[in-house]
Amino acid sequence: MCRLTPGLCACGVLPRIDLPVEVLVVQHHKERHSQSNTGALTHRLLARSRLLRFAPRSAPFDATPLLQPGTVVLWPERGEPLAPGRAPARIVVLDATWRQARRMSTRIEGLRRMPFATLPPTAPRWVLREPPAPGRLSTVEAIACAIECLGFHEQAAAMYGALDLVMSRLVRLRCKPHPDGRAPTRSG
Repeated sequence: MCRLTPGLCACGVLPRIDLPVEVLVVQHHKERHSQSNTGALTHRLLARSRLLRFAPRSAPFDATPLLQPGTVVLWPERGEPLAPGRAPARIVVLDATWRQARRMSTRIEGLRRMPFATLPPTAPRWVLREPPAPGRLSTVEAIACAIECLGFHEQAAAMYGALDLVMSRLVRLRCKPHPDGRAPTRSG
């Protein structure tokens, strides 16, 4: 679900995208109801995806789905670059603020021992939350970039198109200027 108000809802026009790679989105519990949450959008778009909820102080998190052979964790600071012809069986993405994601990466049992994968330096298409460093992307944008790196160009284009549609509607809904005077806009 796109989480936009009924007048701006994009659910009826969002594509369903098939990939040979499964995407596991581990969503921090505080992201669950956020309108700008692109992890939920990712799950809505990708036929082979799972949305796993992470709540650090409630029930223990079952990391079993993440620990399967052929799984890589998408992370900006370490790992092997993704490339065509070397597609993993599944990609894990932590859906949270950067601070929350860093904590999740240490609290989820076994995650640190998994193989990590990186993306090439990429400027974000949309900036709704100020990233802590250049090249930090939203969940859906990072996954679109990852599948593009793996050679699935048509599917990546469909994800970017869906992101553009939802984010342009979200910007209209929010219409609040940034604290330094900038409005949230598409980058580039």
